[in-house]
Amino acid sequence: RRKLIALYHVDAIFTLTFTPHEDTPTPFENRSSAHNAIATACKKLNRNLVDDGFTSAPRYRQLQKVKHGNLDIIKYLSEEFVQRTKHQISYMSIDCHPIKVLTQNFMHVSVNGFYAENQESARKFNRTMLLMQDNNAIIITNDQLHIGGVVPQTKLLKHAPASSIADLNKQSKKGGTQNSDVTAVPIATNVSGGSTGANPQNLDSARQELAMKVSQRCGCPLDISVKALIASNWDPQSAVTRIETMKQQQQN
Repeated sequence: RRKLIALYHVDAIFTLTFTPHEDTPTPFENRSSAHNAIATACKKLNRNLVDDGFTSAPRYRQLQKVKHGNLDIIKYLSEEFVQRTKHQISYMSIDCHPIKVLTQNFMHVSVNGFYAENQESARKFNRTMLLMQDNNAIIITNDQLHIGGVVPQTKLLKHAPASSIADLNKQSKKGGTQNSDVTAVPIATNVSGGSTGANPQNLDSARQELAMKVSQRCGCPLDISVKALIASNWDPQSAVTRIETMKQQQQN
């Protein structure tokens, strides 16, 4: 992980929270050797703002749990944090939106999902990052990592994050006639081509604007974005994920 130092601003901030027994889901499987390793690494840095042990600690103790600077951050991630984590994008939900502070543009990115702790269990996590452009490169200025409980990998699909590829595939297999189901209002097989129905001209101005933004974001025809929005109950995040999933399926 030392090569990741180039991704962090020289004055970047990293904080971590760890709630394995309060987070959902947290079954009794949370007792493996892998759990002991992650607990040891996280408790040193756990900065849970609603934890009595943290809030009652002296200020200098609280500040010790903040990693300041890319060197300090990479040292922790490469030497103290668990060394092996495996991720599968189908069990992750990603959201982002731009932020402007004075003249500086930032991008707020949130990644929610599970990573494979071992062959039997997967652990919940949420990572929130603030990105900025610096010398034609995108770097991290603030990184907040939350580590939660575990689920057996055999039950992972049940707990797939909302709008993740795994969750969308699960919903599409349920069938039925609800508008929130992808089978109720199918998206054309060829995402890059045209399709019939879901006429954008029949929508109100707010939905036309939303459909246009999804169309521009995904690089697809406007009627495709409308169908995706209808299938997603007009949730733009879910609509984008549906279209991107269709693209991936066509490429495979």
